[in-house]
Amino acid sequence: MSEAIIDTLLSAVPPTLEGKSILFINGQDCPELLNRGAGAVTYQQHFYPYASQIDTTRTALWPVFEDENSSFDFVLCLAPKNIVELQGMIAASVKRLSPEGLFVMAAANDAGGKRLAKLMTQAGFEDISQDHKNKARVVSAAKKTLNQEQIDQWQAAARMQTHEATNFEDMAFQSCAGMYGYEKIDKGAALLMDTIPDDIRGAVADFGCGYGYLSHRLLKQCRKVKQLHCLDADYRAIMAIKQNMSAAQIPVSYHWTDLRRKMVKMPPLDTIIMNPPFHDGKQAQSLIGIGFIKTASLCLKKNGRLWMVANTHLPYEQALAEYFYKFEIVTTQAGFKIIRAVL
Repeated sequence: MSEAIIDTLLSAVPPTLEGKSILFINGQDCPELLNRGAGAVTYQQHFYPYASQIDTTRTALWPVFEDENSSFDFVLCLAPKNIVELQGMIAASVKRLSPEGLFVMAAANDAGGKRLAKLMTQAGFEDISQDHKNKARVVSAAKKTLNQEQIDQWQAAARMQTHEATNFEDMAFQSCAGMYGYEKIDKGAALLMDTIPDDIRGAVADFGCGYGYLSHRLLKQCRKVKQLHCLDADYRAIMAIKQNMSAAQIPVSYHWTDLRRKMVKMPPLDTIIMNPPFHDGKQAQSLIGIGFIKTASLCLKKNGRLWMVANTHLPYEQALAEYFYKFEIVTTQAGFKIIRAVL
């Protein structure tokens, strides 16, 4: 989320906040709110790279929505692209907005900004103010009237639940809107698990675990795995995989973290499996996956293995050659490549 979008959002917020309480949904660290005199600022942010930058010595942080009975004078929201996730955020905002409070929401024009006013109307807001700058839209309105039926529907659709497309043989996975691949089984992930050998053993980690498809299949296929570590930057993914792996018969640990950095507390691993994300904003790029590869090399034992899947066009080979002793592309199918690397 660019600083320009945050600047657009703040343009609809009074210059003096006079001790008011603020809830910043999907928020990023914004000292300007305290500089304007806000009495208390609470951030809701599930994405670890953003959450870790928030100064929690002066503000509060909710990785997911907490305390539905709380009440804030202002609720600000940086709107996500996923429409179901966004509707859920609007519903959560309404429930935490004081009777005379102001709701303010912003998004880039090419990331759903033009739909914001319509969504606020559907939610029951009236006298909606609208402005645009920095190629973005900002909308705001006081609480006053609400469409409670619509709000309840949005909240129900966005909650953690089973999605039909995530049913896999003996299990239906829990996930929620906004998580990567939340309503599907990723084809690349399925190909990875169809390819890896069943003799993987010892301590294993699932980098970018999501709701747990790779982890679930790993334990089903590889009976010699003794401990499993599940890591993701999305706090909601950690919540989901805890539910989805609750029946595991071996020790499983869960880590909310940024996998582009070395895992300080991670024990030496025998194997890492991963399907790294490659979208950052609108651009598909390989920097995130390269960060995953580097971190994997720092977490594996000598001769440890990395198994990963990637789109065939993503140029990971240079990073693999730099950080690993050797690697090979085991198979290429349907636009994906399965890579095995040895430290």
